[in-house]
Amino acid sequence: MDGSRPLAKALARKAKDWSKKDFKQEVFLIAVNVCHPEFVWHKDNTIHVRRALFANPGEEGQHGDFCEALSYVNGVIMFDNAVLGNEMISRVRLFKNGNATIPECLSFLLQDQRLRDLLGLSAQ
Repeated sequence: MDGSRPLAKALARKAKDWSKKDFKQEVFLIAVNVCHPEFVWHKDNTIHVRRALFANPGEEGQHGDFCEALSYVNGVIMFDNAVLGNEMISRVRLFKNGNATIPECLSFLLQDQRLRDLLGLSAQ
């Protein structure tokens, strides 16, 4: 077992719960902090991310259309184990659903970031 299944279930549940609200065609983003001990997400291995989010997890990279349960979600902002003490190393990234619209002010999150940078902490 890996951490992609619990993440996929949690995201599907959030998407279903929030789909009951009327967003009037506004952007729908989900933020999630992944703390599962079996979840692996690093530069050279995105298979757990792909299994949790994307319709075609076998493809390479971090782009594509989301799975059916997340089809109406514009994007997922993923924090990797963002807990007290991990501020300096915790990764943050926005994964976009295909060609969905995201706010321009969040476009920098389409590239890997560190939580320390978002919090304005120095990397000493």
